[in-house]
Amino acid sequence: WYQRRVREAVVSTQSTGSSGINAEYGGGVTWERRHKGADKFTLRKGNAFKKSPSGEKSWKKLPPPKGRRGPRKQRYRGKNGVYLAGYAGGKRHGFKSLKQALDKCNVVKDCGGVTFERKHKGADKFTLRKGKSFKKSPSGEKSWVKA
Repeated sequence: WYQRRVREAVVSTQSTGSSGINAEYGGGVTWERRHKGADKFTLRKGNAFKKSPSGEKSWKKLPPPKGRRGPRKQRYRGKNGVYLAGYAGGKRHGFKSLKQALDKCNVVKDCGGVTFERKHKGADKFTLRKGKSFKKSPSGEKSWVKA
């Protein structure tokens, strides 16, 4: 309960709707332990910690790291009639959707892309591949390589 309420309060410091109502409360969140009502979490304007005589707990909003605007989305280039050589990790890992396979490929170290094995009997036709260059497919596969 406690952690969920902290997350809700922190999220509300980050939201700036079209009215901009929360823009002035960008400092952080304080939990007022002795407050009698249900609204023990308050948004705070300041971002400097001060000693609390009543035992309040506070969290402050940190600026994003310099030079980063968030995680960069990996891009892929797709092509019909080709495959990528070798399975990433040395064995077959199949997925039911392209999105699932691409998401996993983004975190597997030796994954160069994804190949759709259209003749595979199971539902997990999208496989993680080690290769990084397209090779002509005799069975009409389709592949996506990291761009």
